[in-house]
Order: sequence, then C-alpha cells, then structure tokens
Amino acid sequence: MSANLRSQVMAFQRRNQKNIEIPPISLQSQNSDRETSLAKIICERNEADFLTFLLTAICTQQSVILLNPQWQQSEQNFLQQKLGITRFSSTEIALDLPRNKHSFYCLIPTGGTSGKVKFAIHTLETLSASVAGFRQFFSLDRVNCFCVLPLCHVSGLMQVMRSLLSGGEFFPGDYGSLKQGTLPEKDFSDFCISLVPTQLQVLLEVCPEWLTQFRLVLIGGAPPWRSLLEQARKYQLRIALTYGMTETASQVVALSSEDFLNGKTCAGQVLPHAQVELSESRQISIQSESLFLGYYPEMNIQKN
Repeated sequence: MSANLRSQVMAFQRRNQKNIEIPPISLQSQNSDRETSLAKIICERNEADFLTFLLTAICTQQSVILLNPQWQQSEQNFLQQKLGITRFSSTEIALDLPRNKHSFYCLIPTGGTSGKVKFAIHTLETLSASVAGFRQFFSLDRVNCFCVLPLCHVSGLMQVMRSLLSGGEFFPGDYGSLKQGTLPEKDFSDFCISLVPTQLQVLLEVCPEWLTQFRLVLIGGAPPWRSLLEQARKYQLRIALTYGMTETASQVVALSSEDFLNGKTCAGQVLPHAQVELSESRQISIQSESLFLGYYPEMNIQKN
C-alpha cells in the first residue's frame, strides 16, 4: 500500500464529511504474506457503512467481495453453494487468491438477474486504469460525482473510485427523493451524474432544468431510445453515451457530450486505456488495462 494512496483515502474522507459522515478509517494492515487471506464481504444498504468498509479495506490491503443487499433467496442459495457464504452481512470469508500477485482484490458481482452470480476479479491496478482512461477522455482533472446508482454495482463503485483517485467530491444522491421532485440545495455544475435510460426518462419529466447544471450526464446500462435522446437534446443536457461492463470496470467506449449535442448518436470513441476490435463474424474483442483477471472462484490465478 503506497503512502500516496493512503493519503488519498484520508483526504477523501475529510473532503466529503459534509456530504456523508464516514467514521474514522483503520490503518492496521493484513499480513500480506498469507496465501489465503480473509476478504471483507460488503453487503450494506447504507452508503456511509459501505464506504467505511471499502476505504478501510483499501487502506489495510484487505480484499473485498461486494454483495447486493437486495438479492433474493435464489441468489443467496447460489452463493451459499458456490462460495460457502452463509451470512449476508458485512463479515469475512477466506479468499483463495495469491497475495504475492496483488495486495488488494475487489470482487464485483455480475449476472445477478439470472440467479447465477459471477464475481469479476479486479485489482487496484485495473480500477485505477479505468479511472485514468475516463479522466483523459473527458478531460477531467478532478471528478466530482453525484451518485444514485448502487455502490455494490460497478456503475456506483467506479464513481467512488473516480472521486477518490482524482481528489474529487462524492455526493450520494437519493433517487427516490429526486423522483418526488425533492432536490438537494447544492450547486452541481462541476459534477458528473450517471443514470440508466429509465432514470433519465423519469428525471426529464420531473426536474429537467435541474439536470442541465451537470457537467456530464453519463448514460449506460441499456440502450437509450431515440425519443429520449431527442428530449435530452431539447434541454441541452450534456449527455455522454457510454458502453462497458463489469469485466472492464465500466466504460471502454463513449460518445462525448459535445458530439451528442451536435446531433451524433453513434457509439463514439474507444477510451485511451482500451482497444476494441470487431471481427468479420461481428464478434467484439476488448483489450484493456482495466480488464478483469477472470471470474471467482472459477479462475485459478497462478500463485507463482
């Protein structure tokens, strides 16, 4: 764990105390020589509790497994059979990944809607590469995020990482309140907000003027329909269409807000940290510095 990253975590906590009260972070490190380490399971509805566990894990080099607290019995049964997880709360479990390869692993769930949950194995290196590519593509030195997406999902987690690693501000929003027209009294003109198309549709009906203040309105998770994009252009929203997945730690392709406002609706450009190729059989191949290492526990990362 570099002193620089630890100082970034401490600064993130101080910087965002007005937005979310995060308790003091522990700095006691795990024994990095152990082949099998205890990973922290994070299964929290409360954003402050989630951030406390995540930031502590980063500081102490303890790997994390993210669980969705809204998972139903089918997902819970699957995880119990697959990983032996019996307590769906923030506890610890043995993680069979080599500590001599990476000091910190972040296992991000994907595929939960099918009941067949998989965990994409990421590291600080892959997550940091995604942040660096995002900042370079959108020309953002400091990334401030207004987050209404779940932190246990890659879409919410990466907003935390962008703010953390860039010295930005992180504001946890309440989408339920936004839908009711209850808006926070704060200037978000230098913030990014990430939405799925259905959320954009609702907020365009409830508070379109409020959305116009954001520096970037990132849209992903599903294809937006043409009428929705036309309505967003009507209000001159700085929409950035993004394409990515859990396995690439969020977007690897994006359409800039400038191109969107100029009438373009294509996929956009490949971000600097990735390479995307389309074969003659129309199969997409992605190479990226943010690419995951594999799925846990199916993939056995070599210990030597």
